[in-house]
Amino acid sequence: MKVDYTTYSLKDLLDVKSRIDAERFPENYEALIDEIERRRRSGNLHGNNTDHLINNYDYDDDDDEEDLFFLDFKPNANKKRRRFVICAALIITAWALLLIGKDYWVTSLDDVRKYDTTVSSMKCVITDVENEETDEVRRYIDLDVMSDIDRFTAFDISQRMCNTIKSEYPTGSPISIWHKDGIIYQLKSDERMLLSYRLLKPRIRAFQTQDMYFYIFGLLFFWALAFKTVINAISPGTFTKED
Repeated sequence: MKVDYTTYSLKDLLDVKSRIDAERFPENYEALIDEIERRRRSGNLHGNNTDHLINNYDYDDDDDEEDLFFLDFKPNANKKRRRFVICAALIITAWALLLIGKDYWVTSLDDVRKYDTTVSSMKCVITDVENEETDEVRRYIDLDVMSDIDRFTAFDISQRMCNTIKSEYPTGSPISIWHKDGIIYQLKSDERMLLSYRLLKPRIRAFQTQDMYFYIFGLLFFWALAFKTVINAISPGTFTKED
């Protein structure tokens, strides 16, 4: 019985070619080779790079890895599966963007608790961070304010500012702290502004977003793997495993 190879995919043609017994099925073998040759001449295999298709076919390891994350959809088929893929991609993307946006957003001063208390102690905490690529050292100076057992921190202020506040407000000094989870958003004493919200806001954002690159690279990596599948789910046939 003669086989119609015109309906076979590229992958199936190559698979049959590697297994067919040419002596037992000479007619089918000739039809198979003719179909591969016809596609090679018409340029329907791998663009212009088709010489290797009439020899034994070796799969590239990178292509195999990409195919693990690639789903091929046919038009008017697997509609539920296609919708699931699209919805899953949108949910993952929205979740990652929500995490990024949440860390980037700094709470308004109106939504931060004001705490009137007295100073138990203050200290300037110095941390040196070395950039492994440039060997440059960045010095961070944080102001720690203790009130009874509670500790509040203002991030990355100047050494002069930190030393001035610490020396001018000894133990027992009245102070007002706008804070959230121990992070100082504003610091005042009576009517004197010590550390304003405008000054501390970018420093709080820098602290909150120090791990943001993890989410950004994770999102980019997800789309690098899922892009073809999602596009195919929206418009089947845009990409194939032979691309």
